Order: sequence, then structure tokens, then C-alpha cells
Amino acid sequence: MNIYSVVDRKRFGLFNFSNDLERLLNPTNFHLIKKHNGEFGEQSNSLIFFLDILFASARGDKVLVWNIGPTFIFSLFFRLKGVQTIYTYHEPLSLKERIEKIDNFFLPLFNHLVTNIFLPLFTKIIVLKKSNIKNSFLYAPLPIKYNLIEPSKNYRPLTLLFLGGRIDSRAYKDFKRFTESKKFNESDFKSDIFPKKNATSESEKINIFKSKKVVIWNFFKIPYNQSGVTTDAIKYGIPLIVSNYEDLIKPSKEINNNPFIFVDSVDEINIDLLSKIDRDYHNYSQNMRHFFDTSYSETSQTKYWLKALQ
Repeated sequence: MNIYSVVDRKRFGLFNFSNDLERLLNPTNFHLIKKHNGEFGEQSNSLIFFLDILFASARGDKVLVWNIGPTFIFSLFFRLKGVQTIYTYHEPLSLKERIEKIDNFFLPLFNHLVTNIFLPLFTKIIVLKKSNIKNSFLYAPLPIKYNLIEPSKNYRPLTLLFLGGRIDSRAYKDFKRFTESKKFNESDFKSDIFPKKNATSESEKINIFKSKKVVIWNFFKIPYNQSGVTTDAIKYGIPLIVSNYEDLIKPSKEINNNPFIFVDSVDEINIDLLSKIDRDYHNYSQNMRHFFDTSYSETSQTKYWLKALQ
């Protein structure tokens, strides 16, 4: 029995989760076959990509779908072959919540309609946040394999990194306003953005983590289900600035064993805060490792995924 892990559009974050799931399941009896469209080159035609998987699969196999695309829309064809279909439901949101998150109307509307039409056709649905479990939904956390990247203490200066989608719900305009301010430019701190033009791949992102002393901006203005940016910080042991909407742990301003830097408002992200992070950088990285070991361990993740995929 094979499990096809499918990302049929160029989505590097999803490639990363699928790769880490393979590493988590590698010691088990589950045979995961990654099907990633465009991970190491140009993206092929998504419909042809779907057909290749359809013809390769056989009765008793399973297809794990990570994104909305042809494989999601035409999942019924797999079931007609006796193949189980499983969808990782990242954003179980209302239409209003979808629009608020990305400050757009047509794309959230399209995704909302497509999801409501085709989601019921799946054999299983996995949600990535426990509070979203309802009806027959199953839970499994976003899969991550720990890979600590701790820069040399000689790396200077501290770089404030905006990682992910440049949308207003993630306070991108506030990030730009702060990093372009006179006070920031007169400080020793630097800023960076990823992805950006000519820099989109996973290897280029990791190169930033390795070559710079980074703290990640992941301040959300609205509630959200889960964030791949948060899991990146956990995976690589990188300090992370979040709002009180981050609910992986209870918000706290205490540094002892606290992996995240909580702020009540975006105005609290200032030079003084960056100075504190710079001084305590090693402690924050170690706290992130402790959080992974105690709350997001590979053993715990594997247990949930084995149960969801059985």
C-alpha cells in the first residue's frame, strides 16, 4: 500500500511539510511517495500532473492532498479506483475570515466555493489545529523535523525578517513603516523579506537563517488557525515575534522557557525590544528547542499522523 503525498502547485512551504512527514514516517511501515510539482524546477501542467498520479495509484492506496488544485478538485476519480483520499484542511474559515486574512475578495470567494463543493468527497479530512476538530475531522499537527540553525555569536547585526505572505493581516505595512523609520535606520539592526524577487526556494530561505542572526516577524492582527512561519521558527530554533493570537502556548512576557516573544500591539515591536532579543538570542533559541522537545516532539507528531493515515 502506497501513500501519495501530493502538492500539485509550486508551494515551497507545503513541499517542506510533505518532506518532513516523509522523514517522520520513514521508520514506520508506511510507504510515503512524494509527488511535488515544481519543487526542483519548472512547474508542469497541473492537470497532467494529476493524471500521472491517478494512473500510478492502485486500489488500496491513499492520496494525501496538501493544496487546492486539480488533485483536490478531481479527488472523486481516485475513490472510483478504490483509492482513499485524505485532505489536510489548513484553513477551515468562514468566507468573512478568509477575506479579512488576505485583504482580497475574489480569491477567498473562489477557495471558499471550491472547498465547500469538493471537501465532502474526501474519505478523510485532517485539521492541523485541535480546536478545529468537528464532525469526522481528524487532527494531526503540521509535521516538522527539528533542524537547529544557531548562528555564530560573531554574526552581527540582528536582522528582523518578514517571512511569508505580505498581507495586511500580518501587519506588513507596519513592518515596512518600522524598518524604514529614521530610528531603525540609525540603529545597528537590519531587515529582510522572504520570499522576494529571485529568492523563493527553500534552500535560499535556509541560507538566510544560516548567514544572518535572524528574529522572525509573525505578528497577526486577526485570529488564525496555524502558521507555517511559526513552524519554521520552531524547526530551526529561531526567535519569533508574535501577537496574542498565537495559541500554540499561552501568551506570556516571561523569557524563562518561553520560545515566543509576545507583544500586545505592533507598536511594541521597537528598538528596545530588538535590543533585548539581541542580548538574549541564545536563550530564545534554546527555549525554542525545549518547546519542541516537550510540546512538539517527533514522537508525538508521528503518533498523530499514523492514527490519521491508518
